[in-house]
Amino acid sequence: MENLEKKAKKLYEVLHTLWKKWSLEILAIAKKAPRTYTEIQKELGINSKLISTKLKELIELDVLKKTWDKYDLSKFGKKLFKKIKPLAKAISDFADDLEKKIEKEAKDITKKNKEKKWVIKKTKSKMNTTHIKNESNKTEEKMKEIKTISTKM
Repeated sequence: MENLEKKAKKLYEVLHTLWKKWSLEILAIAKKAPRTYTEIQKELGINSKLISTKLKELIELDVLKKTWDKYDLSKFGKKLFKKIKPLAKAISDFADDLEKKIEKEAKDITKKNKEKKWVIKKTKSKMNTTHIKNESNKTEEKMKEIKTISTKM
């Protein structure tokens, strides 16, 4: 039971640290090839205090190791990366699909809005035409009244 608790605690620590901002990015950079502190900082474009903190956390978890002046994945980090790669791919694919769906919905909404604007424009045009006809009819009626009145005079 005690061993299980230790494993659960370690798992929590690993997941908690990995899901923090910049952790996976740093590991991905280190996976490509061992990198210096400066190379990691330039590639990510984040401040030195934050990078120092993240590197320390990842070393403490034993997913990253420092050899001389370079940071590289540890054995555990390489093993972990192999395990999370399918999950990362699945999440990436899901994000891509979601982005495509959102883009399609945005296009559909844009198309519907254009159709609505066209219908509104056409309706306004019909209303104006109807209004003009009504005014024209009223004018004709007034003209007839005037003619009638003028003939009676």
